[in-house]
Amino acid sequence: MHDEIALNYDDITVIPEKITTITSRKECNPYDENGYLPIFASCMSSVVSIDNTKDFNKAKIRTVIPRSYSVDDRLKYLAENFPNTPNFVAFSLNEAKDLFVDNYLLTTVKINKYFTKYLDTNLINVLSDKNKTWKTEFQWPIKICIDLANGHMKKLLDLVKDIKRIHGDNIIIMTGNIANPETYRDYEEAGVDYCRVSVGTGDACFVEGTKITMADGSKVNVEDVDKGDFVKTKNGIYKVTNTIVKKTEETIKINDDIECTPNHKFFVVKKNDVKENIDLTDEEIKKIGFWVEASELTDDYFLVQA
Repeated sequence: MHDEIALNYDDITVIPEKITTITSRKECNPYDENGYLPIFASCMSSVVSIDNTKDFNKAKIRTVIPRSYSVDDRLKYLAENFPNTPNFVAFSLNEAKDLFVDNYLLTTVKINKYFTKYLDTNLINVLSDKNKTWKTEFQWPIKICIDLANGHMKKLLDLVKDIKRIHGDNIIIMTGNIANPETYRDYEEAGVDYCRVSVGTGDACFVEGTKITMADGSKVNVEDVDKGDFVKTKNGIYKVTNTIVKKTEETIKINDDIECTPNHKFFVVKKNDVKENIDLTDEEIKKIGFWVEASELTDDYFLVQA
């Protein structure tokens, strides 16, 4: 993370043009060329499901299908909503690399099997012709969201460049989040089409007394963490840019140990994906893991420790 410029929600505002020809609010049109508002429903399973996307779309709001669905279900959604869905489908960084860079020909075949009436090439030709392009198979742009909390990773920008190099504008990419204005330039140069901002309410909290792991490995109470401290997370060491104190009576206790607000997210893996192999590597965990709000945690998940 860049440590010179750090913004929170209190720092962000909409800056108008210096001079405008608009004389009345009636002249302002918030809708885009397709009649949609510049709003995306959050890709959390507590907000969006495959079943309710049409309700959002009727309200002229796009959605992002969350990663709580299996990869096959998300690919199937892309295929069955050919060709004009306004919605995006979320994939983790590792899923996007595997599907759209490392094994994109196999992904082409997998999506094609869901809508055979649009398939004009058989499986053998797709796999044997290494020069076959994505455009040959897909005559429309598919929309994906590379869903991760830290949008400042070089690894993310490198992946976006690879996807655009292979597929061009046949894959429309949304990603983020970012909090440094200079990163917008990097996103544009890499080929990012949509950048996520103002995601979440910022009020997900742990209760007083919850132990937080600091960069040096020590444990302190969450209420004693100050702006400027460095904390250890699953994805590395991060500098605390702001702290929030919130009064609430609505909390959830996880495993009789962790107490937090219902909207606090936890990184999990599905027990069915783990099966008998509980000694997964970090890379394997990142590939099958995803974030779930505390209110939606069930016995179907394993929590992943930092």
